[in-house]
Amino acid sequence: MKLLSVWLLLVAVMRLSAFVWGYTDLSKLQVGVYSETELSPLHGREFSAWTATTASLCLICALNLNSRPIYLATMMSFVIAEAHFLLEFFVFRTMSVQTFISPAIIASVSALWMLLNWSNTASSAIYDSKRS
Repeated sequence: MKLLSVWLLLVAVMRLSAFVWGYTDLSKLQVGVYSETELSPLHGREFSAWTATTASLCLICALNLNSRPIYLATMMSFVIAEAHFLLEFFVFRTMSVQTFISPAIIASVSALWMLLNWSNTASSAIYDSKRS
């Protein structure tokens, strides 16, 4: 679980760089992620807000791996991100293969790793009270 914590911290740092791009340099976000479409400043800010939220979840989860609600919320953020990138690449065609691969791998590996470690997390207080 220690390695998962380090991984989540690394992902949080990577996400924070994308957060900065959305507010300061839209061209980097376009080249690095949505290479097949034009981005508006609004889209950049929306992407940044989502990315800051998920970076926060990664950071909080890395420091609290035994909290099932936080763990589940973080794991679901990876599932949502993966679904988003799959739709953007296959349906909306806003990403190239090169810009799709990295976020897709990070989201998939993270979600799968967290799913496989779900049984190692401590149960939540709500879950425990229902069992009693």
